[in-house]
This record gives sequence, structure tokens and C-alpha cells, in this order.
Amino acid sequence: QAGTVKFISNGLMLRSTIERQSEDNVWLDRNGDMIQTLVLQNYLFFGNATSVLKYISSMFDDIEVAKGSLLPPKPKYLVLDMSIVSGVDISAVDCFADVTSLCKTQGCKLIISGSSKMVRHALIAGNVKPASHPHLSFVEDLEAALGMAEDGLLKFVAHNEERIRKNHLRGAHLRRISQMDGEEIDIGLRLALKQIDEQHNLSFATYLQGLAAYTTAMDLEAGEQLDLPRGLYFVESGMIKAEADTSASLTRGRQKIFATPVLGRST
Repeated sequence: QAGTVKFISNGLMLRSTIERQSEDNVWLDRNGDMIQTLVLQNYLFFGNATSVLKYISSMFDDIEVAKGSLLPPKPKYLVLDMSIVSGVDISAVDCFADVTSLCKTQGCKLIISGSSKMVRHALIAGNVKPASHPHLSFVEDLEAALGMAEDGLLKFVAHNEERIRKNHLRGAHLRRISQMDGEEIDIGLRLALKQIDEQHNLSFATYLQGLAAYTTAMDLEAGEQLDLPRGLYFVESGMIKAEADTSASLTRGRQKIFATPVLGRST
């Protein structure tokens, strides 16, 4: 008897036939595993749909890995192809509603391709619909789904990385100039405060520049951990994240600060 999943792939192994610029193809060759694809088959009910849900959930597990590990990144796009799914029962629809919610919380776009009218109507009746979940899309076939996922990666991830890289280089250049001019306030703090004002429609930068006397500029590599006490972190470019230390007590918690896999500079 055939299983529920016909095959599993990602954007490194399975690509659309869209012709792209060479630099876009090179980027997708390196980062295509941010697209994960599952081709489902047969009739879906509670048992086999639950297995699919558990497998998808594992894609987003937080696992500490050694540098150089081949473990793929958390997906930015998840493609579920249902071209050869014959039907779904109500409990399976509930499982896919959970998949939709999971993708939303993880910032992952969900694309369902090739579903028949009967399957699509069942999913929509179970609130698995783009009207309720903007991160969800139904498309005609797998080719369209792969093209949409690749376009999204190039537009929102690749180009954003390039913008962050340029901002980082610009900040480094301005920092060198400010040091040569003997300025007292680090230009990195100025840039970080300016971004806070712009992103939150505030005008506090001038009042907070007095914090310069208490800040230290640091350049971080992706994945680098900061074992520092609690404090304020002003990010000039890139991103950092805080993870709770589960071994700490309830009354004396502790957090670990990590640079995410883009250039980061903390002031």
C-alpha cells in the first residue's frame, strides 16, 4: 500500500522552469533549501494527516547544531502539492488548519498546489483559506507553486540580505570617518537610534545619545553567542535574538543572545 507522502524535496533539488538572471540562480543554488516541498497522495484522514503535521512541525524545531552542520534552515516557504490527493476527511482538514497556524507563527508562507475542487472546498470549509490566512495561497500546480516560492525568496530574503550588507558597509565607512574626526559619539549608536525612530515613528534619538558613554560597539558573526548580563542592545545592522535558558530557575532566569545568520553589529 502506498504511503501518504509520495516524495519530499526542497528548492535545492526541485526548481521551477522559470528563466532567471544568473545571480538569482546562484543565490537559489545556495539557499533553495528555505523552500520545502511535500507531494501528498491518496485519501487523507486523521492518522496519516497527523503524521504529515508532525513531520512539518519538526522542520521548525529549535536545535543547536555545530558549525558546518548540513541541517537545513527553517523553511520560509512550504509547498504542499495535492495533485494526486483523492480526498480528505474533516479530521485531516483540522490537521492542515494546524499546519496553517504553525506556518503563520513561524513566519513561513504556505502554498497548496494542485488540489481538486472537492479537496479545496473541504479545506476552505475548515477555515484553511487565504481570506483568513494571508500567508496561505492556493495555486494551480506544482510548477506555479515553486515559481511563487522562488520569487518570494528572491524578493523578500535575498534582496533584504543585500540591503543589510550595504547598510553594514555604509555604517563601517561612516564609523571610520567619525573615528578619524575624533567624534565622541559612536556613529553606530547614532544609526541604530535613527532606525528606531524611523521604524516606530518616534523622535527620541537626540535624547538617547547620552547612552553613548555606557555602550560598547561589537561586531558579531552569524551564530555567535553573547554570554552577557541583562542590558540594552542597539542593533546597527543585521538581527540578534534572545533565547531563554531552560536550565535557569524560575526566580533567576537567564537569556542567551545570538546573532542570526545575517551580518550583525550590536552597539
